[in-house]
Amino acid sequence: MSRHRPVALGYGSLFPDASEDDDQWYWAIQSEQVEWLGMKDRLTRIETHCPGLGETALYWLQRASGRTLYALTPQSARDLCEYIHWQGSSDQAEWLDEMRSMGMTDEDLGDAISPDWYDGHFPNWVLRAKPVLDEEALSRIQSSMPEVAPVAAVLLDIEQLMADGGQLPGLDGMEVECVYFGAYLRWDADDPMDRVFDDFIEYANCASDGYTDLFGAGAVPLDTEGFHVWLHKTGLGLQLLSSLDRLIALIAEPL
Repeated sequence: MSRHRPVALGYGSLFPDASEDDDQWYWAIQSEQVEWLGMKDRLTRIETHCPGLGETALYWLQRASGRTLYALTPQSARDLCEYIHWQGSSDQAEWLDEMRSMGMTDEDLGDAISPDWYDGHFPNWVLRAKPVLDEEALSRIQSSMPEVAPVAAVLLDIEQLMADGGQLPGLDGMEVECVYFGAYLRWDADDPMDRVFDDFIEYANCASDGYTDLFGAGAVPLDTEGFHVWLHKTGLGLQLLSSLDRLIALIAEPL
């Protein structure tokens, strides 16, 4: 995943209800680096060797990254397209209707990122991953298919940690979004995800007040009971992040 580090925060604009006199700690995770990884070769091998395992891995990657450091994947980059390029449309017909209602011609749209053009760079299961294999199936794979057993094992860990409530702090209620991602996972070097990300950064720069380089931030309770609850939940969240890192190492590689 991209490098990240916890940082100490002053109360600042993220915590408008805090004051200098508060006996309170705040902590956050901050982005530092963008590094693109490719998934096509490894995920294709996994999916060919064990149908459904690659798709299931992508599904749990999306779920786990939503609880820790959100990953930019073909699916989440498509979500960015919907509000950066497609005015909320999700398919080609809706997008064309919207563009033509704005007076755009076919010539105007020649170089645009359209839904069909974007989707054509990926297998359908990469864009709409589902949990094809359940816990029982993953357990069988772990015990009987050594070539892909590590993938099944880490997916079982992720499922359990999420069921136990593992989660890192997000930006809920702070009226900002993180401009960076915890991992940058392309399908291959020919897909348009780098262009989508560049467009997103340009969009965010035009609305800079709504974005931050923090992945998440939260207050740390200082009473004994509250601190132990926070410590347990945060510990599970860090374990989930570690499992997500292991999964990414199994399904992606530097481009």
